[in-house]
Amino acid sequence: MVSKREQITTSAITFLSGKPLASMEEIAKAAGIGRATLFRYFNNRQALVDELELECKRRLNRAIAPYLSLELPADQLLYQVIKALIPLGDSLHFLFFEAFNINNPQVESAFQDDIKIWERLIVQLQEEGLINSNLSHRWIARTIDSLVYQSWEMMNSENLSHAEATQFIWRTLTQGAIRSV
Repeated sequence: MVSKREQITTSAITFLSGKPLASMEEIAKAAGIGRATLFRYFNNRQALVDELELECKRRLNRAIAPYLSLELPADQLLYQVIKALIPLGDSLHFLFFEAFNINNPQVESAFQDDIKIWERLIVQLQEEGLINSNLSHRWIARTIDSLVYQSWEMMNSENLSHAEATQFIWRTLTQGAIRSV
């Protein structure tokens, strides 16, 4: 059974991924609770955001950890990581937005660890000629975040399957959206 706190956390992550500057009142409404109930669990917005950041990190780490320990070629690793992240599109998107506003040293440290993982993977893909080396790591990571988030949204609103979402992201990254100009 899901606790009230977990229900609030899950609702808040999903809501804030689409409306990152929402007020506590808006967050409470989206979670289907009163503002007073939200404040009973979280003293202020920053306390809520700090917990959400840590929860998103836990979710993402659980999803990708099995692949990071495998000895896969970089392109296969990226494919598996993308596939694992799609169901967590809201968590990933929330974290990318919050990356510029992190006030919690524990979250900042974990986020920096993730950036290193992405950078190593992107550098490896660039060295193998699979990703354009003229593009910055940050641009590529943000592009992947955007594609994962859009796939997550489409899975929830347009009945896009997980397999289709993974293939669409992969084709967009490896073949581009425009054939020729």
